[in-house]
Amino acid sequence: MGLTRRGFLGAAVLAPAAAEAAWYDDLNRQAQAYLFRADHGLNPYLGADRALGQTGLLPAADPVVHLLNRTSFGIRQEDMERAHVMGINPFIDTYLEQQLNPEGIADADTDQRIAQMFPAAQLPRNLLLLHYGGSSPLSPSSGSGVAERDSRAITVFRQLYSRRQLYEVMVDFWSNHFNIYSSENGAVRLHKLLDDRDAIRPNAMGTFRNLLLASAKSTAMLYYLDNWLNTAKGPNENYARELMELHTLGVDGGYEQADVVDVARCFTGWTVDFTVNDPRDGRKKWMGSGEFIFNHNWHDTGAKRVLGHDIPAGGGIDDGLKVIDILLEHPATARFIATKLVRRFVADNLAPYSSLIARVAAAFRGHGGPVVGDIRAMLRVILTSEEFRQSHDEKIKRPLEFFVSALRSTAANVDVYVNASRMPEYYGYKLLGQLDLLGQLPFNWPTPDGYPDDKMHWINSNGLLQRWLVARDLGSGGKHPTAVDIPALYGNASTGAQLVENLRQRILFRSLLPEDRARFENYATDGAPANVPLPPAVIAAKARGLVGLMLSSPYFNLR
Repeated sequence: MGLTRRGFLGAAVLAPAAAEAAWYDDLNRQAQAYLFRADHGLNPYLGADRALGQTGLLPAADPVVHLLNRTSFGIRQEDMERAHVMGINPFIDTYLEQQLNPEGIADADTDQRIAQMFPAAQLPRNLLLLHYGGSSPLSPSSGSGVAERDSRAITVFRQLYSRRQLYEVMVDFWSNHFNIYSSENGAVRLHKLLDDRDAIRPNAMGTFRNLLLASAKSTAMLYYLDNWLNTAKGPNENYARELMELHTLGVDGGYEQADVVDVARCFTGWTVDFTVNDPRDGRKKWMGSGEFIFNHNWHDTGAKRVLGHDIPAGGGIDDGLKVIDILLEHPATARFIATKLVRRFVADNLAPYSSLIARVAAAFRGHGGPVVGDIRAMLRVILTSEEFRQSHDEKIKRPLEFFVSALRSTAANVDVYVNASRMPEYYGYKLLGQLDLLGQLPFNWPTPDGYPDDKMHWINSNGLLQRWLVARDLGSGGKHPTAVDIPALYGNASTGAQLVENLRQRILFRSLLPEDRARFENYATDGAPANVPLPPAVIAAKARGLVGLMLSSPYFNLR
């Protein structure tokens, strides 16, 4: 249910705690005046989808802001400064080429900090399992919960700090496409860290075939969709069905139940070696898994037929590999993947974008060339298209994107403790709590279809209230474990007009409608003329409220 202005004021005007600053009262009093007015407050979220090129309710973001909003987890001041020096088109061309080739972007600082803070997550597979693991396949020790927490924290850390932002966007996209609910059981908690590290991340900008094969062999996926128990004597269809419905063809991809049955038969014996070799004594340990293995004794050796293709008897592991190739070459797979990518980068309403989807699907098929499923080729088609350039404000930031982008745009200082005794205070764990409240904790969607990528799922009373509270806390200067240097954001502002302009440039990076600028200025000056100098204490107090208002506004939440 959408949030109305009256509904917000009835449910969300909370009594502030005595210890909170007086600015919070001001912020609440101004909420109706700016954030939730009827003409263009929430309407960009709740209004009907717009046709391609139709003017939106806010001024169009400039091309650099639009590109960065869609291809990163938030705009940083250094990006805008670089674009100003280089010029719009040179910056866009250079940025795209760099981001489409992330291996050429120096990101050693991020890697080193992760290695320092999460040393166990960097261990070779068998040592990692010994460090985090337990004594049975489905009930590892409490260390599996630590593995789950670490994998989530590493994900947020990379989104926040990595210079390879488009790569991180694609890691998130594929993690959601091949969704694994990490809290399913102890084994999945333990192995999702490996799935992210060894299956998704190495293939996120490569080919879809390699990604699909890595996912099929992922021990986390084998556990999550029960293919580790798929045998000739006891076939399990869970993975086979999701492989076609969610990973490749789509729900209307033309497969039938008979195809599900025979795909499941093709993947019998794709399972997990439940032991790990302990380097300390050379003995095998029962650890709830080591590597993917193909168990010949569990495989259905009979002939199969999948989507009109005959698979002869006796193929062994090649049966599953043939299924992957059949699915890869099926036109429904190209269309399905192209549709999801266009939805992620361009718009929720795909009706005006059929031509773009067709061109991305053609790139998936390799335009008749030898490389099929080239992820970079598909991204290049989308990000250089006129449809992309004209699609400003067709998307909203989902909670994860909103949260990380708020931290990036405000240059929030995130506390990091590497002392083991202070580990419960480590930023990642507390930031994860914020994401849980916002509703998009990494790897926490309980069904295989992944977090929705549609604004109507996320715009509701509770979701907007949680965004409001996050914006309020950041505007206050931040609470542990984050801190925002508010004076650094507003700089030398001495009037209400200067205060609004400086914060607009540092947080929103886009033009304001005249009436919106006037509302911000009215808040800053309590109705006094916007160009009259204000006492420093007033500037400081009003800046905190304005940061919260701007982060809560459609200008920041739309992308």
